[in-house]
Amino acid sequence: PASDKVTVRVEFTGENKQFALKFRKPAWAQEVRLTVAGKAVDFTLTDGWIIADRDWKSGDEAVLTIPMKLRAESIVAKGCGVAAILEGPVVLASETGKGAGKETDFCCPACSLEKVSALHYKNKKGNAAWKPFYEYKENEPYHLYFSLNEKLKKKGE
Repeated sequence: PASDKVTVRVEFTGENKQFALKFRKPAWAQEVRLTVAGKAVDFTLTDGWIIADRDWKSGDEAVLTIPMKLRAESIVAKGCGVAAILEGPVVLASETGKGAGKETDFCCPACSLEKVSALHYKNKKGNAAWKPFYEYKENEPYHLYFSLNEKLKKKGE
């Protein structure tokens, strides 16, 4: 996804109907917003599901907004090991040989990366480019995971 919005249009025949429309809330999502016909609506959050139980009219458009923010995810344990940079659900990879790991602040990726276009970034210091992993072609070099051990040793000294 290159957008933070999911739109569902409800279509049925006959009278208005009451039912629960459910959206899965991703674990990475900090906040979500739901609108119907452009107006914010209340919902419940139960076991990772966003539930809008209401009277629906045919043609209603429910728009779920899930802000996609940059973050680092460690694959070993929080704050140590190896990490990747993601925007929302999309894993970003950097060009190789450009020092991207040294130039990137994994505690605050948004502090060291500048948005170029949707899902595309460059390091503010240096020129390493970042793009979605799925955009890399076969045999095109990239870096996906970065060791945090050296950075953490320097912070702890």
